[in-house]
Amino acid sequence: MHPVRADRSGRWARLLCWRHGKGIEMRRQLLKAGEKALAGLFLLTVGIAAAWFLRVDRGAHEYRALVRSIIATDAEIWDNREQPYGGYVLYQRHFESDPDYACTLRQQAPNALFMTDQEGGSVVRLHDPAEAVPVAPADAVALGFDGYRAASIEVASQLRQHCIDINLAPVMEPATGDVMRSASTDMVTAAEYATVFADAMRAGGVVPVFKHFPGSTGAARRLDTHPALISGAEPIQYIETYDGQLRDIALHYGLLSADDIVMISNNLYDGYGDGPAVFNTLFYDWLRQDIGFRGLIITDDLDEVQLRYDDVLVAAREADMLMAVRTAQRDRLEAMLLKAIDIGDLDPEMLKRKAARWQALVKRRAATAN
Repeated sequence: MHPVRADRSGRWARLLCWRHGKGIEMRRQLLKAGEKALAGLFLLTVGIAAAWFLRVDRGAHEYRALVRSIIATDAEIWDNREQPYGGYVLYQRHFESDPDYACTLRQQAPNALFMTDQEGGSVVRLHDPAEAVPVAPADAVALGFDGYRAASIEVASQLRQHCIDINLAPVMEPATGDVMRSASTDMVTAAEYATVFADAMRAGGVVPVFKHFPGSTGAARRLDTHPALISGAEPIQYIETYDGQLRDIALHYGLLSADDIVMISNNLYDGYGDGPAVFNTLFYDWLRQDIGFRGLIITDDLDEVQLRYDDVLVAAREADMLMAVRTAQRDRLEAMLLKAIDIGDLDPEMLKRKAARWQALVKRRAATAN
């Protein structure tokens, strides 16, 4: 090859190699820069996600505690002591396992309220001592007002000694022929003796609960199956009414004060919608606006009825405490309430006001204990 041409070829080869080397180096630098950028972006994304999840977790923790503060459930449900429920319901099995069951739990949840059904007759939870067992409502009239009151004060004293704050009694509606859970089939007489029982509970330091608003007409049939009823649950009642009859019964709740508690019924009422009263705004409006009741409202046990989102919203907005005794139903209720807060269907400030009203009962309990 000609010397000049060979020299030129060599220069071109060296130039190409130099350019190729520079290109590789530039690609390496670009790759490193890209890797650093991606790493930075990844770390930024992780940081943002962690902050969001931390915020959500703090919010969920706060709202879960708030939601639980307006739920009453079985006293055996004690899965998270840092976030206790607002109320715990005790049954016969609790007292039989440990007469001071509620007192033990109170040490761990001093701001919770402890409840039981101590009506007398067919509904008794605490059987020992004998003084703790109420006179059967069917026998109340035979004792008269004074005798019934004296016996009931002793019952309240025993409940208080066992750390019970709230007795889910008396029944404020007329008794039916086969179920005497109140003193009489006559509404006036039933209401009079229910009031005597309630006064005795207060005198003994226990808060009574008047139930089951709006009441029963005595013309009722049991429903074992219904779209609103959970399969296998206790039957609810379908109440047959005639014009004005249910209102005449319910008006007796107007005698109650702002310090009283009313339980709203799971029953269905002819001519008053297709669902249980506990999910019907008509009955809450009736109690609050028409009758003028200013006290607290607690639901009947929601284990008996289907929980649908819109129905739960009604109960959460209108009632002050929701009762769900069994674990599965309680967890379902809790999840629905948290969802409602999260998407803006339920105002947490409203729930805080409800919780504060129950805490006022706790303060009264402490005051009377001292």
